[in-house]
Amino acid sequence: MSPTLMARVDGFPFTCSSASGRLRLHRRVGEALERAHAGRLEHRLGELAHHFLEAGPSGDAERGVRYAIAAAEHASGRLAYEESARMYDRALGGLELVPGDGARRCDLLLGLGEAHHRAGAHRRADAAYRQAASLARELGSPERLARAALGYGGPRGSFGVIDQELVSLLEEALATLGRCEDGVRARLLARLAMELYFGGAAERRAALVDEAVAIARRLGDPATIAYALNARYAALWGPENAGE
Repeated sequence: MSPTLMARVDGFPFTCSSASGRLRLHRRVGEALERAHAGRLEHRLGELAHHFLEAGPSGDAERGVRYAIAAAEHASGRLAYEESARMYDRALGGLELVPGDGARRCDLLLGLGEAHHRAGAHRRADAAYRQAASLARELGSPERLARAALGYGGPRGSFGVIDQELVSLLEEALATLGRCEDGVRARLLARLAMELYFGGAAERRAALVDEAVAIARRLGDPATIAYALNARYAALWGPENAGE
């Protein structure tokens, strides 16, 4: 016999003893939370995601996925990046219960990678970005592939080494994106120049980062200009140009 599941929401008890009953109970608890905290759900997003996802495919798992994404974004806004990653994981798991498209899964993997990266879990971040890059290729989405490339490996490389997988990914993203002049291309060029620092190729690094700076300046976006100028310093610095 299945153990009896008991829950209490704002003083009201709910009980059931069957597996199907537990699924219904999770949905009832989720709906009770929605009613009890209507208009101020931000601190209950994780609970809501849990109950609607535990309710299964017939219990509005789509609502659970939406709450999990909202919980992940809310946690990130509070700098709770480990919690954000956990909720992105839950949202990805919930997609198995609902008809989902690859674009949505790719976006969730990109969010998961960023959360892991900000939490310092860099290997987990890179794994998420690899999956996102693979999906972006399948989708034929240059923008998502670029985001995966920029996320993979973080904003700065490891001292003394070159990540050849990252270099290949950045070059692929640039080729897929084409010759458009936007902030994404500027950042891809700049990040590639930085990653090549310990491999010589000074002329190529200079050409890449100078193009990035030129694009950023034409765009007039301060954040992109700052990214490109920082990359120029990181990609070209040496004893011969200390004055510059």
